[in-house]
Amino acid sequence: MCCKISHNASHSHVKGHDMDVKKSTNNISRENESENVSLSGADGFIDLDKMDLSSSGQSCTKSEGTTNVVFLEEHDVALLNDSKTQFALLNAIKSTMMRLKPSSIQASMNKDETESYERKDFVPDQLNKTSEKTAATKSSSISTDQSSDSSNKLSVLDLSQVLSVAGLYAAKLNDTTNVCITQPNRNVQHALQCIAKNNGLDIESNLKFVSKSDVLHPNADALWDLVIVDVVEPTGVLRQQVLEDIAVARTFCLKSSGIVLPGEITIFGMCVESSNLLSDTRVLGDDRTMGLNIAKYINVFKVSTQLDLTLSTLAYKQVSLPFLMFHLNFNQPCQEADGTIPSHLNQSKSISVEITQDGRLVAIPYWFDIGMDKDHRVNTMDKETHWKQAAFLLEEPIEVKKGQKVVVIATLKGSSIWFDIKR
Repeated sequence: MCCKISHNASHSHVKGHDMDVKKSTNNISRENESENVSLSGADGFIDLDKMDLSSSGQSCTKSEGTTNVVFLEEHDVALLNDSKTQFALLNAIKSTMMRLKPSSIQASMNKDETESYERKDFVPDQLNKTSEKTAATKSSSISTDQSSDSSNKLSVLDLSQVLSVAGLYAAKLNDTTNVCITQPNRNVQHALQCIAKNNGLDIESNLKFVSKSDVLHPNADALWDLVIVDVVEPTGVLRQQVLEDIAVARTFCLKSSGIVLPGEITIFGMCVESSNLLSDTRVLGDDRTMGLNIAKYINVFKVSTQLDLTLSTLAYKQVSLPFLMFHLNFNQPCQEADGTIPSHLNQSKSISVEITQDGRLVAIPYWFDIGMDKDHRVNTMDKETHWKQAAFLLEEPIEVKKGQKVVVIATLKGSSIWFDIKR
């Protein structure tokens, strides 16, 4: 997807939350076939308007001689339009920053309005933007030093690997906040820089892109007040190495009073029968391949976890009620008393599950309830979020009867989840 973001240097104020989206099936964006899409999740706070999106090719949107062209994945744009997640994340960041250093953003937000706001149609509250900006120190590097003349300065480390505007939210709440983003994708970096400029953020003063290895290691010099992580990938699984990243950040890179967002996740699953999942992950027999002997060899490479599922539209039969597998609290101390690795990095759990109807146990779909903080949560099963779900496929289907109990052995290791079944 090609995304053209125009920066108008004369407009640094917040305009609203509408984004013009122009869809094209060829290499030229057709102005007369454009359509408007509301982006309510940004709260009118991060201005994402004038983003020209086309399905392929390149075209230009010019604003006073300045043209920026970036290429984004579809899930990046889906995340920007996910108002439920944006609402929860923004308000969790606001409440966390208020808790860490209340005076740092008192002039930038109306706390009472945030707490009393009743969300309708997932359109977030309006912020108090009448405050006068605090002058930021001009520097090309990010420093987390809390000197006497910057006692209100907050340091934020955004470890997100997707197009997350969480770090920009934090910087917008207080323009003395130092934000470090470990986004490895240059196109996404470019998009974030353009969005920052369009929203009046001074990139040179309080926004820097660095390699994750530079800030996330046992000998890291910087200590952070807030670490933001994208725990779950849009495809429905834990992000690769995310639990290890959180453990390192919690142990070596976070101040004693620091916070990790999201603060916790709860992982749920259920037992299902689905011929669609079977046919999408393996060759079912030689009769499907016109008598050619293929299944025996191809199925050696069959996948165990199917990603990017939409359970609300997938054809399946539920043969058990949903059950809780794991609960992970990222703001508990990571170092174990005996010096071993944090327990959430490597654990296994046996769960007794009662079968609710006759059928074949083919797969265990799972999803996440993400607690941004104690007051704001999102669920990856929710159809109104950008997330999909994932399912673990058993080696072979198991015949089950109503009332029967099976033991689901769920294992979490290396930020991966897999299962075994005992009858």
